[in-house]
Amino acid sequence: MKKYRTAIDVIFAAVLIFYFASNIASAQYWFQTGVRGSDNASFNSGASVLIQTIKPQNISYGSFGYWIGEDLNNGAFIQAGYIINNQSGYYPTNCTVSLGCTGNIYIQRGQPSWFWEYFPADYSGSKFYGMLGGNNTAGKNGSFNDYSFIADGNTWNIYMNGVPIGSVDLGTSSSGANPPTAFSEYADGENNSVFMPTVRFRNLMFYKNGKFYLVPEGYAFIGYGKGSESTLSNNYSVNEIGNFVDYFETGSDVAAIPSLTPLWQIGYSIKIVSSYGNISSYSNYSAYATTGISAPEYVNISNGVREKFIGWKGVGDGSYTGNSNSASISMDSNITETASWVRQYYVNATTPYGSAAGSGWYDANSTAYLGLKSSSIYVGYGSREEFINWSNGVDSPRSILFVDGPKDIIANWALQYYVNATTPYGSAAGSGWYDNGTNARVSLSENYIQENSTFRMAFSKWSNGNSSAALNFTVNRSINLEAGFMLQRHVNLIGENAYGNRINVSYFYINGYRYAGSYAYLYVNNSNMVSGAMYKGAYLSYNKSIEIAYNTTSIAIKLPVFNAAISTQSFFGTPVDANLSLSFYNGTTYNTTSGSSGTFTADDVPYGKIYGSARFFGTTQSINISGGEDVYLDFFTPSLIAVIILGTILIIAAGIFGKAHNFQKK
Repeated sequence: MKKYRTAIDVIFAAVLIFYFASNIASAQYWFQTGVRGSDNASFNSGASVLIQTIKPQNISYGSFGYWIGEDLNNGAFIQAGYIINNQSGYYPTNCTVSLGCTGNIYIQRGQPSWFWEYFPADYSGSKFYGMLGGNNTAGKNGSFNDYSFIADGNTWNIYMNGVPIGSVDLGTSSSGANPPTAFSEYADGENNSVFMPTVRFRNLMFYKNGKFYLVPEGYAFIGYGKGSESTLSNNYSVNEIGNFVDYFETGSDVAAIPSLTPLWQIGYSIKIVSSYGNISSYSNYSAYATTGISAPEYVNISNGVREKFIGWKGVGDGSYTGNSNSASISMDSNITETASWVRQYYVNATTPYGSAAGSGWYDANSTAYLGLKSSSIYVGYGSREEFINWSNGVDSPRSILFVDGPKDIIANWALQYYVNATTPYGSAAGSGWYDNGTNARVSLSENYIQENSTFRMAFSKWSNGNSSAALNFTVNRSINLEAGFMLQRHVNLIGENAYGNRINVSYFYINGYRYAGSYAYLYVNNSNMVSGAMYKGAYLSYNKSIEIAYNTTSIAIKLPVFNAAISTQSFFGTPVDANLSLSFYNGTTYNTTSGSSGTFTADDVPYGKIYGSARFFGTTQSINISGGEDVYLDFFTPSLIAVIILGTILIIAAGIFGKAHNFQKK
C-alpha cells in the first residue's frame, strides 16, 4: 500500500490488492480523497476514526480502501481500515519484515475485509506488511466501526471497535510533526471513471497523554498516492456533512471542493458560575488552550456566619473538579465550571478530663469531627477514668457531629480496672482494661507444653484457685492472675471389669478431659480425678481419684462391668429352651433363646444390667438383673402338667373306690 508523506503522498499497497489476481494488467493510479488533520494534532501516540461500512460494492478493477493512517517521527508508517477487492480468492496475511507472509485468508469479491498495514522506518518498497481480517469482517452494512492504533512504548497496537487485531514494533512512540489522516482510496485503477460509493467518516481523533481528542481542524485532501500516475484528474471528492463538526463523506457523488479546503475548526468556551465572589464570566478560547480559574477562600456574611469555598465542579473534557480555589484547565471541549460554597457555624467541644479537639468552624448541615487529646486518665494503680461517650451519645473519642447551628458537646467518662493475666508457657489472652462491673474472659494460648513423648507441663489452675483454663468473672477491682502448670506423664490406661479382666474402653474422662483409646497425660505425684469412662456406648461413673508416680507407665481402672447369666428350668430342675427378649444399659436390645442347656450368658455388661423377659410354653417371666448377679427362672412344662393331671385323676379315682368299698361293708 502507498504511503502518505508530508502533504501530498498517502498510502495503499498495490501488492496486496493484486497478489491473487495476477492476470490483471498493472494499475497506475491511486486516487486518494479524505481529510488531513491540523498540525496541532501532531506529536501524538495514536489516532482513531469511525468509518461507515458500505457493502457490497461493485468494482471491476483495482480496489477501494477506507482507512486512517499517519507517518511517524522516524519515517515509519501505520494505517488501519477496510478494503473492497475486485476478485474472490485467497490473499496473503500475517506479513512481517522478518518472516514474510505466513498465512493466507479468503476474501469474497465486493465484500469488505478489515486490514492494517505498516512500513518500517525509511522503507521505499512495495511489499505488504500487516494483516487482513478475512471475508466480510468489517461489520454490518451501514454501521460505523472504530479503527484505531495506540503506541505502548515502541509497540503500536491496532484495534477495531476496541478489540485488538494486531501489533508491531515501529521503533518509536510518537508521530512527531505528522497529524493523522483519514482517506478513501481507489487503488490500482486504470481510469478515473469507476464509481466510488459514498462512505462517511466521523470523529477523527488523536491520542495523547492517555486519552483521545478530536482533531481541532480538518482540511480536505484530493490527490494521489505515492508513485501514482497523475495524468488523470481525481474525480472523487470529500465534504463535511451539514453543520456537523468532524463528520465528512467521500465518493463519486460528493460535491467537489478544492484540496486543502478547511472543513472545520473547533473553538471552545468556558463559563464560570458562582453565587459569591463576583467571579461569574463567559469567554472563548482556541481548542486545547490552557487557562486558569480562581475564587476567594471565604466570604463573610455576618457575625459567626460565613460562606466557604469548597470546590469547583467542571463539566467537559479538560475541566477541573476539585477543592482547590485556583486551578488550570485545558480547553479540550466546551467547559462549565461551577463554584460551590457552604455556610459555616462554630462548634464548641469540652471535657472534664484532658482536652477536646475539634472546636471551630464547620459546614452548615454537614458533619464536624471532634476528638479528645487523651481518652484515658489514670486515677490510681490499676484504675483509670476512660472516655465512654459524648453528650450526643457517640461512643467514639472521635465524634461526628451534624452541624445545623452553633453546638456545645461534652465528653462523658467511666471508671475502669486492669486485669493482668500471665502464664509461664505460651501466652494469656484477656489482659486489659475493663469497665467496673463488666465481664472479663481470660484464656491460654497453650494449655500444655510438650517436653518429650513422655512428659509435658500442663495447666492445673489459676492463682485464684480456679481450674478452668478459660475463666469468666465480673471485674470490680484490679486483679493479677497467674496460670499454674504441673508435670504430667503419658500413662497407659487399662480398663478392667469387676473381675480384673481387661476390657477395651472407648474413652476415659480424667481431670475434666476426655481421652480416647488407652493413653492419657496425668499429673505426677498429684491427684487425678477419674470421673468415668465410656464402654460399649454406655457412660460408667467412677468418681475416684488416682495418683501416679514419676516412673508410672500404666494404671488399671476397675469399672462396674459384670458378667451375667440367665438360667431357665422346669420345676423339676431340668433345663428348658426359653425365648429371651433382652435390653441392656447402653440401649441395645437382643433377642435369643436360652438353648438346650437352659442358660444364656452375657460377658462384660455395663453395670451388669439386663432388662427384659423370658417366655416358655405360654408363660412369660420378667428379667431385671444388675451388678453381676445371676437369675434362675422356673417354668411349667408339658410333662409337669401331665403329672399333675394324672395325679389328680388318681386322687379322684381313689376317692370313688373308697366310697364304694364302704358301701359294700354296710
